[in-house]
Amino acid sequence: REGDIQELVKNYEQELLIDRYKKALLQQELDTLITEVDINNYYEANKHVYRLNEELIQLKYIHFSNDLSDKKELVRLFKSNEQEDLDELVARELEFYSFSFNDSIWVNYREVEKKLPFLKDEKNVKKNQFIQKEDSLGVYLLAVKDLRNRNDIAPKEYVVPTIQQMILHKRKLELMNEIEKTIMVDAINNKQFEQY
Repeated sequence: REGDIQELVKNYEQELLIDRYKKALLQQELDTLITEVDINNYYEANKHVYRLNEELIQLKYIHFSNDLSDKKELVRLFKSNEQEDLDELVARELEFYSFSFNDSIWVNYREVEKKLPFLKDEKNVKKNQFIQKEDSLGVYLLAVKDLRNRNDIAPKEYVVPTIQQMILHKRKLELMNEIEKTIMVDAINNKQFEQY
């Protein structure tokens, strides 16, 4: 019995050492650099998997008080595609109740509706649409750059973090298989392999 326990402890220690060795090798050898080409290739090969279960929108908006005297100028600045006009809006952001100028990111449509409640009543919001609304809470200016509906293929930019995780996971599995094969070959060559 004492011998059996010592043998079990010895085997367990060996397994821990092997496991530690595999983890150290994995950490040392794993290629964690993921290029744009890697992401594009993975997305193109797997984009049918990335179906949206929510509506997405790219937009910019500002919400400001009815009392601002230069409403027309704000509308002009907002509609403009010139960088200096956007810079002027950014410089005035303290005058706005809320705003978002980054229309290159995809956001959940329902989250936008919470900030811009009038959107719930808007029918058929479209790509490249400008919307101006006024109510007792103030003036809303909204420029929709793009939309994606539920079940559409997700835009690549929206799933990049997931793709990066998947690429790393795949690399880890492949490297771990290689490490285990190498350990197995070494064990067989050194006659340390036991078959149960």
